[in-house]
This record gives sequence, structure tokens and C-alpha cells, in this order.
Amino acid sequence: MKTISVLIGNSDDKLSQVQWGLFVTAFREIIQKHATTIHFFGAPPNWEPRQNACAVISCPGEGISALKADITAIREEFGQDSAAWAEGTTEFI
Repeated sequence: MKTISVLIGNSDDKLSQVQWGLFVTAFREIIQKHATTIHFFGAPPNWEPRQNACAVISCPGEGISALKADITAIREEFGQDSAAWAEGTTEFI
């Protein structure tokens, strides 16, 4: 099982508020589809000047490529250049 953090943003203001809302909704649906556990899903307050969202999840190793493919597909669909991805093994100490 891997712990993955995925971050999306709209700091270039390419997306209108409505488009951003649709993008985050699609992102959340993908996260829910692939995650075995959602540790965090959130965003800064809506009055902040930068729009972004973050998910921290657990995902089985065999599901990671499908998760990446789905995130890449919505990122491209909404005209976004990239999404940030951090992956690792969680260790309890």
C-alpha cells in the first residue's frame, strides 16, 4: 500500500469559478474511485487568492498507474499543465 499526495491548482486563473468547481468534483470522484483510504481531501478557504486542492490517500500498488492515468486525463480535459504527485510508503514510528 502506498501513501500518495496529489495536488491540483488554478493559480494561473485559466479556469473560471464554475470550471474550477467541476475540475475539483472530477478530481474528488477519481480519488474516491481509487483510494482504499482518504486521509485528507481539502482546499484553502474560498476567499484566498490562489485556488488549489489536495488529496492524501492510500492506494494499492497495482492501482497507481490507473490513478495517474485518470488524473492526467482530467487535468488535460480541463486544460491544466500539471498536477503535483508525491508517493511513498508510510511508516509508523
